[in-house]
Amino acid sequence: MGTLRSKLVVFVFASISIQIMPSQAEAGHGSIGQYFNGCMDWETKLTGFETGLLKIYPKRERGYGNPDMIDLLTQLGVEYTQAFPAPHERIQIGDISDHWGGGLYNNHASHQNGLDVDVIYLRRNFREFEDMREDFVKSGRVTKNFDVARNWWMFRWLVATGRVERIFVAREIKQHFCRTSAFLEHSSPSERFEILRRLRPIRGHANHFHLRLLCPASDLKCVGTPPPPEDHGCGKDFKGLITDDILEEEEAPIDPDGILEPSFMSELELQDKPAPIIKKPKLAKQSKFRECRELEKKRRAERRLRLKARGLPRP
Repeated sequence: MGTLRSKLVVFVFASISIQIMPSQAEAGHGSIGQYFNGCMDWETKLTGFETGLLKIYPKRERGYGNPDMIDLLTQLGVEYTQAFPAPHERIQIGDISDHWGGGLYNNHASHQNGLDVDVIYLRRNFREFEDMREDFVKSGRVTKNFDVARNWWMFRWLVATGRVERIFVAREIKQHFCRTSAFLEHSSPSERFEILRRLRPIRGHANHFHLRLLCPASDLKCVGTPPPPEDHGCGKDFKGLITDDILEEEEAPIDPDGILEPSFMSELELQDKPAPIIKKPKLAKQSKFRECRELEKKRRAERRLRLKARGLPRP
């Protein structure tokens, strides 16, 4: 009888796991298209109650992401809490993507296929805010409230997963780690090299960093970008490895949270340049991916229903 009961329990739990964990083949393609011109037809939402995480700007409803992204953030929160229990602050998570992704009602140039997320740098005073009010670079220098050791721990953890495509940071923050990484990661020069390689300096990231994941292997319609150069990008600031390089701003396909000047963009990339950021968001240009155009229609319909339920005029 005991054996039969055990088999029944196993069967019940197996049935539950099958119901709540559908395969990606059944659910869809996941991320479709590019970081700056794409969408998702399989997504997960960050609830805001995950261990070690705090979702900022919750009213924006931009907590949707590729399941790989949400899984990574959830794991990060758990590992971070174990390494740095209270009173350390939670990791504050900004925008990921809109429902179904895409550029509709989204002031970001990227964040469209669920593989981009904004994250607040960790603070030495452990403060938590529900916005990005604090800059960690002032007068060309990293501020005293920037927690060098814990931010390096977070970057190391992220890069070690093998899922990171790039991490966009302020130029001054990259320079700071170029100068201090030998002390932070003295036992593993190769790991230090790879972390610095993934840290890409770009303007507009003094109050947060922008994490971008690689296209999951199973997301066949996801379009990635060329990998970062095979160097640390630190030049003479780097202690003990290569010293014949210079620190250059990332020539990304598109500025992840703003707009690059035309001189930083190729002719092909200029075709995907978004409209300037303005107070009242405008619709993004129509996606070149059929699935994304269909999902945009679905999202517009859902938004009209929400506005109607609240008694507001339709867009």
